[in-house]
Amino acid sequence: MLMRRNEVRESLLRRGGRNVDGCNTARSCLRAVFKGLSFIRSVLCGGLLLGFLSSAAAQTFTYPNAYSLLNPFDSRIKYTNFAALVTAGDVEIARLPVPSIFQTSITLIFPPQAAAATVAKVRTGFTQVGTTAGAADLAGSYVTTYTLPTPFAIPASAVTTVVYAPIFATLTVTVTPPLAPPPVVVPPPVVTPPPPPPPATGESPDGSTIPPLTQLVQIDASGAVLTWTKVGTHAFVNTVDSGGSGFDTILYKAKIIYAHQSGGLWWRWNGSNWGSIVGTP
Repeated sequence: MLMRRNEVRESLLRRGGRNVDGCNTARSCLRAVFKGLSFIRSVLCGGLLLGFLSSAAAQTFTYPNAYSLLNPFDSRIKYTNFAALVTAGDVEIARLPVPSIFQTSITLIFPPQAAAATVAKVRTGFTQVGTTAGAADLAGSYVTTYTLPTPFAIPASAVTTVVYAPIFATLTVTVTPPLAPPPVVVPPPVVTPPPPPPPATGESPDGSTIPPLTQLVQIDASGAVLTWTKVGTHAFVNTVDSGGSGFDTILYKAKIIYAHQSGGLWWRWNGSNWGSIVGTP
């Protein structure tokens, strides 16, 4: 059987025009070819793997102008600070802007309180906005609320002053009540004296006397209007003393003025002075 196989092998080799040495040479060539193919496959697979690894590599981004938490006073950051008075129900009854909550001392004078209230807390804080190259790229806020050990009351219209010294951790509150209004002084009513009676234009009736009247109106023969009054025992015409005295009665009769003296004598006014008459008018 072994011989038969060898014969066949030799026959095949003869048909192919090759001997055993040639066959060995062919096998060596085939091995070299397969080794070359394996190397190429390794190179190709390795290249693909390297390409895949290269495409998944991490990327790094650097921002050199970010804000630093170690420098809260970055000039790009603008702060808006405030302080407020708060009730126990967490209602702000007054709020004021503060230049900076990082000052060594802060004094706040709140406006007069509209309605009476009790302050149980003091609230302070700030908002911050950062701007880089005209774009707002930072926003933040900070709020802290301090509950007072003892609340304090603010009457209506009272002014509250708060002085806070952060370096000493002291808070002083002064409540100033409103000033009492000055007493209202009511001036006494102005008594306007009645205007003097208008000058009499109506002629007194014939036979009228002072007294009991206080004045007599005479219209003399020329049409002149004369007003007669009596002051003491003197007779006045148009407020001017006529020059007579000792009169107790002045009589107007038939457009003539007469004056009676207490001794029983009658006098007549002639337009410029007095002249005595005999008997009675």
